[in-house]
Amino acid sequence: MVAALVAAARRGVLVKGGEFLERLASVRAAAFDKTGTLTVGRPEVEEVHALAGHDEPQLLEIALAIERRSEHPLAQAIVAYAEQNGVESPPVESYVAVSERAAEREN
Repeated sequence: MVAALVAAARRGVLVKGGEFLERLASVRAAAFDKTGTLTVGRPEVEEVHALAGHDEPQLLEIALAIERRSEHPLAQAIVAYAEQNGVESPPVESYVAVSERAAEREN
């Protein structure tokens, strides 16, 4: 089981555990998303829907400022989309990345 999980991980497939790997034996059909995550290997922003009286450029300015320093694949997709659309972000004076594990330890 461990060898199968490692082999899958080396090929970029993350399986949550052995139980889920065993369930694959009974799979007869699979559905995949079209975000670019599976087809290209990285997520892409397809659409932006601004809410609460904001417009798309305004939302992208804020998102770009927040996500620009992040290494997360979703953040990188947001940055790429904003930059492709000519959005410039305001300067960020302070930035701290907090992982989920760090947040759990604080609580």
